Parts: sequence; C-alpha cells; structure tokens
Amino acid sequence: MPPRRVNKTRAVIKLVEAKHKDQDSTLSGSSEIQISNESVSTPRLPSIPLDVLLEIFLYLSPVELLNLIRSSKWLRSVLRSRSNEQIWRNALQNVPEAPNCPADMNELQYASLVFDTFCQSCLADSLCVPIWELRTRLCDACMGNVIVKRPRPAQKGVDRSSIWCSAMEVLAFRIPMNDIESFEPQGQWYWMDCHRMVYSKGDIDLLNERLPGLSSRGKKDLLNRLRRPQLDPTVYEQFVARRFHEAVAEKKREEQNRIVARTAAICARLQNMGYEEEFAVPEILTALKALPSVHTPQELTDDDWKKIRPDLKARMEKWRKAYRRYQRKEVLLSRCSSFRKMLEEMGHNELPGMTQAHYIDILILPEIKAILDSPGDDEICSETLTTMRTLLPGLWTEWLKALSGRLLNDSPALQAIYDAQKTLDHPAIVLACSQCNRRLFYPPVLYHSCNNAAYNPLHSGPATEIREDLYEHAAQEKCLRKPWSTAQLDVLSTIDHIQDIMHVCGVDPHKGNWLEMNALDGSLRVECKRCSTKVKGSVVMSWRSAVQHVMTAHLRGELEWTLAPADDAARAKELEAKVRDHFEEMHRTSSALYVCTHELCARSAETFRWRELREHMLDRHRQSLTGQSDNYAEHPESPP
Repeated sequence: MPPRRVNKTRAVIKLVEAKHKDQDSTLSGSSEIQISNESVSTPRLPSIPLDVLLEIFLYLSPVELLNLIRSSKWLRSVLRSRSNEQIWRNALQNVPEAPNCPADMNELQYASLVFDTFCQSCLADSLCVPIWELRTRLCDACMGNVIVKRPRPAQKGVDRSSIWCSAMEVLAFRIPMNDIESFEPQGQWYWMDCHRMVYSKGDIDLLNERLPGLSSRGKKDLLNRLRRPQLDPTVYEQFVARRFHEAVAEKKREEQNRIVARTAAICARLQNMGYEEEFAVPEILTALKALPSVHTPQELTDDDWKKIRPDLKARMEKWRKAYRRYQRKEVLLSRCSSFRKMLEEMGHNELPGMTQAHYIDILILPEIKAILDSPGDDEICSETLTTMRTLLPGLWTEWLKALSGRLLNDSPALQAIYDAQKTLDHPAIVLACSQCNRRLFYPPVLYHSCNNAAYNPLHSGPATEIREDLYEHAAQEKCLRKPWSTAQLDVLSTIDHIQDIMHVCGVDPHKGNWLEMNALDGSLRVECKRCSTKVKGSVVMSWRSAVQHVMTAHLRGELEWTLAPADDAARAKELEAKVRDHFEEMHRTSSALYVCTHELCARSAETFRWRELREHMLDRHRQSLTGQSDNYAEHPESPP
C-alpha cells in the first residue's frame, strides 16, 4: 500500500500554532518549518493563525492573490501549494462571468494569463493580449521570437506530403489583434498571412528534433502529444476584453495621478526658485505641464530633478521675459486705443485724405512712437494728446511726401516722367492694384486702402515670444493693418499710349499736366484709328475717355490716335451733351444734396450740389460723372 499523503495545509497550521504558543503575541520571529521535506521560511508577519490567514485568502480576488504571491517567498510557497488550489478556485468564482479554467492549465496559470497584463516572455508591461492557442501572453517584440509563419522541415528526409502536413494541421492556429484600443470581443481574428496559419516556434523545433528518428507509430504518438485541447477562444476573448479595457482605464488613471504628483513637485521646486508670479499666469502653467520632462508618469527624484532643472530654468526665464513683454504690450494697446480715438475725432477735415487704413502709418511715425512708447505703465494724459494733435497735420504732410519718394523708388518706370516734371502728378502715370484690379492715378494712389494690407494677428499670450518690434506689433494688432507698401502696385504699360494722346492734343508729353489736359477737354476730341477700322466708322472721344479706353481695351498692341475732324468732334460733343443733360435731368433739383462715398472721403461730412460733386470728382479723384456711379449718394437730409 502506498504511503498516506500528508495534508500540507493542516501540517502547516499545526506547526505554526505550536510555534505561536511560545512567541510574543505581537510579532513572530523567523524560523524554518519543515513541510513534506520542503523548507519554508516564515516571515515577520503579525501573529495571525495560518488557518485564519488561509480563510481570508478564500475571499480575495485573483488580482489580489497574484499581488500577494509576488510579495514574499513564504506567501509564494503557501499559495503555490497543491493543497491550496481551492483558494484559487474560490478566487475565480468571486469574479462574475469568468469562464472555466481550461483542462490543460491549473488555476494559478489561468489567473495569471487572464488577470495579468505584462508580457510573459520579456516581462514588459505593455498590456498584451493572451494567445489562447499557446496559453501565453506576448508583446509585439516577442511575437516574432515565438511565432513563425511558414515553417519548413529541417531535414530533407522528412515526408512533407504526409506526416509534416498532418503536423501542420494539428499545430496551426491564428492570433488575435495585439492592440488594446482596437480589441473587439467578437472573435475577430487578425491574419498574419492572408492564406496561411501561424505556428509556435517551440512546437516546430520539437517536431524537427524528434520526427526524423521516430517510427510511424512514434510519429503519430508525437502528434497526439502535441495536439492541444480544443478551445473556443471567443468566450475567453469576451471576458478578457472587458478586463483589458478596465486595465487600460486603470493604468491611465494611475499614470495621470503620477503625472499630477510629478507636476506638483516640479511646480513647488520652481516656486522656491522665485517663479511665484509666473505660476499665477494660466498660460505659463499650461505650457509647463505640456513639457515632455514634466508630463511623464514617473516619480520626481533628486537625480531626475538635477537633469531637468537647467532646461526648466531656461524655459521659465524665457516665459518670464515673454510675460513682461506681454504686460508691456497691453499698456501699448491701451495707449494706441486712446490715440486712435483722437484720430477719429480729427477725421478727414484736419488730415486730408486720411482713412482708417492709414492709422497704422501714423502710429509708427517716429515722433508719435517716441511719445506712445515712453517708459511707464500710465495712460496718455490729455495734455499729451493735445500736443500730438497740433503736430499731426505737419507730420501727415511730410509723410505723404515720403510716400511719393517710396513710390518712385519702387517703380523705376516712372523715373523718366519725374525727371522731366519733378512730380508724379502726370496723366500718363497709371498704376494697377493687384488686389482689387482698380486703375489708380497720382495722388489718389497714395490713399488707396489696399496699400495697407490686412494684418491677421496670431495668438500672442503671456507665454508666447514676440520676436518683432513690440510697439509695431501692438500698433498693427490694434489697427489690423500693415504699414503702407507698394507690393501690390504695378505700373501699367499705357504710358506711351497716353503720351501719344497728349502729343496729338498738342501738349508736350513730358511737361504737360492735368490742368492743361482738362482745359482742352471742352474743345478737342481724338479718334482711335484701330477701333474705327474695326467698326468701319469713327470712334471719337474726349481725352479723358481716351485714357479710360486705353486702360480697358488696348493694354497691348500698337495704337494710332489722331485729332477727330471738326464734324465728328461736333457730333461727339452733341451726343455727350445729351447724355450729360439726361443724366443731370435725373438730378435737376437744385436743392438736392450729395455726399462723396469714395474711400478718401468716406468719413467726410461735406455735402455737394450736383455740379459741385462733378467738379469734386474730377479734381479730387480723377473721375468723371457720366452715368450712375457707386462713389456718391444722396444725402439723407436732402430736401425733396
């Protein structure tokens, strides 16, 4: 008769109870207990009877038992004992909806496979998905060391058509997606190969080692021994998926708690270095938390602090400087706002031709900048505003003269006319705006709003470094415009054609001006020979209409202009008079008032009679009123 099996649990309980009788009731000393020829070391634990301790284990969860078994050698020896398998069974029963343990695994192996998350090959804590066919859990790095795709027999003597193929059918399996975020508990499989299964490298090595030297019966026994019990992984996947999602959420919470603790420790040390004021700014605190050296789930140690301290100190100094500049920018914005209100009060009457687009040009004038960018955080007083108001008309005039020089320097094609007349106010000077496609003469081109491009300010918070000049940055942000520029202006290739028109009218193209040409507008008419040939008639017009005709119809090609015959000129004048009379008939009431809505006069409150409006448009804007226009409107208080 075989010897009677000793109940290890009872033996441990009796030995421990006997020992507790002779020891203090608070702590138990270390000793060696002999259990079934196994030496077990008892730890320094509170004096709890072992039977009570084992009774407590019956109510623990598998995760808690796995943590205990890794805490000490004594607990590991107790919980790994075969006589205590009931503890693991009860722990698995305490988990709702837990599938039954597979027949080829014990409860400890099953609990570790299901409730642990690390790789069982390299022990990397990477939240790996179990591979149920192999009864193991692998990370992506270890997958290639354990899994093979297309195994081949190591020796040529192996019959690849029978035994090897049968072994491949027995050992083949598929693996699930090893991605926790996309893990689906629906039995969906990720095929590493479109048409082939995968195999365990250990099984293939064992097959190559033993298969050649076995008989036919031995080969079949080997295949039966390698055959794994059939297992439906879908049931286990559904349970493991929930467990993994919970583990991911728990891991994220733990990482977030560690990040919060690390950030608090770093902030406390930085505040001790004298950065209390910067931490009161939310933007700086947010930028600090986003740094990789801060936003990491690791405990802050002294060695770690020594490594990251220089970089954090440099960044805090950079943010401190940016915060000081941000505070200064707020002061400059307030001053620019007060100055802009004064410009709105002055308007077009005190500064002729000024529009809202020119506010930025006035703000960046050296004299104005010296006053507004003065040291201190106080607002501009009324006396200072009065002083600047007296200086502005002269500064505005000087600035317009400077614009003429810039226009001449940026447009070399205008140099010949300027050398002859010493001015750019010439009928042949026509420029085109690439933004709005308008044709512009001088001086209206100086006041064109497209010359001051729109300014789209980027977000500049207390933690953002402003690299450009701080005052100009504040002025552009307040006006939402950039300084005056000729980047969008192009000189039209109509200078020669317009000079030909002036020559035909009897005016020297290099010495004539607008006044001389306007004096001839009532007597002379010119004819475009090119258009007259096309229409088989006479295309006769005034010189101003001829200039518009060149810009709209003949930007390219050769043109020929001649003075119109007296009969054609007289008929053209009659037709122009009829059109003008018909147009004036629409505004025949002498009491009607109009306002100019041109961009140069948009803020002006000046009103005109109809004839005054026509003269104003000719003299001021180089435009004629020969039909409906968008540059004037009837005054709201005009009498009926």
